[in-house]
Amino acid sequence: MQPNTRSTPNLGDQKSGTSGRRFIVLFTITVLIFWASLWVSFRFWKSGYDQKAQVGRETARHIRKLVEARPDGVSASVWEDTVDHAEAMLIAVTGSNLLNIQQIQALTVEIDERVAAAIREPNQGPSILKGLWDELAKRAGPVANIYGRPKLVEAVPVK
Repeated sequence: MQPNTRSTPNLGDQKSGTSGRRFIVLFTITVLIFWASLWVSFRFWKSGYDQKAQVGRETARHIRKLVEARPDGVSASVWEDTVDHAEAMLIAVTGSNLLNIQQIQALTVEIDERVAAAIREPNQGPSILKGLWDELAKRAGPVANIYGRPKLVEAVPVK
């Protein structure tokens, strides 16, 4: 008979288990710190984005005044649909995060000027909207055409 040569593990030796626990605890703390910093960064970004989106929605409301300046020969429903498309386009552009707050505020002034011009001369409304659409397409790219241009705006000849 051969003597038992296998060594039995020393159950009193805790060094190997302590190292593994320490690694898990440090790894967990690292993941939690990383997650918390991402969460704080996202909340900071989101608050700024929400502020810009709110300013953009307020800017888009300025175009609603155009409903009162319906051009001759255009039905009320077609004109209102055209203004609705322009408002949706403005919400898309300002909500796309491509413009900062100062640019959105400048856009508000520009919209107010164009709306005032359309109210003075209602028959110029479609060309004023086309000019606004073209200008925003230059600034924001394809975002300005997400909802498509209304037929009335597309029918305006290019100057």
